[in-house]
Amino acid sequence: MIEIYVSSLCPDCTEIIKNYKENPEDFENIDLIDITKSMANLKRFFSYRDHKIEFKEKIESGQVGIPVKIIDGKEITFM
Repeated sequence: MIEIYVSSLCPDCTEIIKNYKENPEDFENIDLIDITKSMANLKRFFSYRDHKIEFKEKIESGQVGIPVKIIDGKEITFM
């Protein structure tokens, strides 16, 4: 499973959200999850952010850590 976490409030996520809407075929089998759309989405993101070492530097520098792609709950790539 591939998840991409974004926020409609984040300027760094704008291009990804735009591409998702304009080119859905490029995002087949990918869940685009807006963390500011619901508490469930935010909790889902925090389940990774609060427990994965890859987010440590983001947290320490005061960043949220989005946009980020997570593959199978293991491979984390900041976009």
